[in-house]
Amino acid sequence: MNTLVEGRYWVLKSWLFVVAMAGLFSCSPAVIFYLPSSLPPAYQLKSVSPLADTAPLTTPDDPGERSHGAKLTPRLTGSILLFASTKLGFHPYIPATLGGLIYLLGGITVAYRLTDDRVTAIAMGTLLAGLYASNACFSMNFAPKPFDGVALGMIALTIMMMDRPWLLGLAAFLAIWSDERAIVSLGLIGLLILAVNQFDWAKSVRRWGVLLVALIAYAISRSTISASMNWTSADTSMLGENLVGSLTLAQMAAWSCFEGGWIAILLAIWAGYRSGNWMRAGLITAAAVASIASCLIVLDITRASAFAFPLIFVALVCLTKDNVVTEKTTIDSVNAERFGTIRHATILSAAVSIIAANFEIIAWTAVVPLPSTLMSLFSLLVTV
Repeated sequence: MNTLVEGRYWVLKSWLFVVAMAGLFSCSPAVIFYLPSSLPPAYQLKSVSPLADTAPLTTPDDPGERSHGAKLTPRLTGSILLFASTKLGFHPYIPATLGGLIYLLGGITVAYRLTDDRVTAIAMGTLLAGLYASNACFSMNFAPKPFDGVALGMIALTIMMMDRPWLLGLAAFLAIWSDERAIVSLGLIGLLILAVNQFDWAKSVRRWGVLLVALIAYAISRSTISASMNWTSADTSMLGENLVGSLTLAQMAAWSCFEGGWIAILLAIWAGYRSGNWMRAGLITAAAVASIASCLIVLDITRASAFAFPLIFVALVCLTKDNVVTEKTTIDSVNAERFGTIRHATILSAAVSIIAANFEIIAWTAVVPLPSTLMSLFSLLVTV
C-alpha cells in the first residue's frame, strides 16, 4: 500500500491498481474481450446517425425491453462518441471504456480532494471498481452496452468539476444528454455540494444554480431537437407493469445502489444522529431512499442503480468532518489511528463491493435473483 500511495505519481499508480481490480475481480474490458460482428440495430443506427429516432427499430422478444429503442433516442453524448469512434475505425466500445476509466479515476481524485488522505482515495476507487454498476463501463456477463460507461464517466467528470462552476455546468449538461437518469445523480451531487460546504445552504446556492441552469438547458434543447427531428415520444405504457415487477426485487435494488458503500452511508447517518445533527442524517437517509425508489420504475434495476454512487461521496465528506481530517498523509503508523474510522469504513466497503457483489464472475457461477423475502411474505399473506 505504501508503494502505491507514495511519490509524485501516486494517482497514476493508484488508478492502474484500481483498473486492475476492476478487470480481475469485477469485470472484463469489453473493448478487449467482446468483439461484436455487428451492433444491435438501435446502436448501429446511432453509430451512423447520432440524431436518429431509434424507437421504430425496437422489436425485442422480451416485452420488458419494449421501450428500449425510445430510451436510446435522446442519449446524444454516447451517440456522438459512438459515431466518432465508428468514423475513426475504432472499437465501438472505446467510448464506454474510456468513460469507465474516468469513472474510476474520479473515485480516487475526488476522494482525495474531500479527505486529503491517499489511502482513503485508493479505497474509494476500489469501491467504485467493485460496484456492480461499474460493469456497464466494461462488460456485464460479456454483454456490455455502449452507452452506460459514457454516462457514468460523465457523472464522475461532473463531480470532479465541482470547484469550477462553468465546467461543472457543461459536464452536468452533457451528463444528462448521455442518459436522462443522470438527473438523479445531479440531485445527489447537489447534496454533495451542500455537505462540502458544511451544510451551509447559502454557500451552496451558486453551484446549485449552475446545476439548475444545466437542467433547464437540457429541457429546452431536448424539446427543440425532439420537435425538429420528430422523435417518438417516450413509451410509458409499461410503467405500472415495471413497478409491480421491480417491487419483487426491492431488496436487490437497495443492495445494488451502493453495495459495500452502505457501510460508509450507514456510519454517516449514525454519526449524524449521535452528534445531534438530525438534518444531515435525515438528508442522507432521504437521499438513499430516493435513490432506491428511482431504480424501481424500471426493470433494469442493476443499471439504473449505477446513478446513485455520488451519495457514497456524501457519506465520505460527513465521516471526514467528524474525524476532523485536514492533513495530507500516507498509511504511516502515526496517522493510521487518526484516520481510523474513515479508512476502515472505506476499505471495508471496497472489500465487500469488489468480492461479494461479483461472486458470479469470480466463481464463474450463475447467481439467479429470487423474489425478495418481504414480497414473498406479502404475497403469502394476501393469498391467505
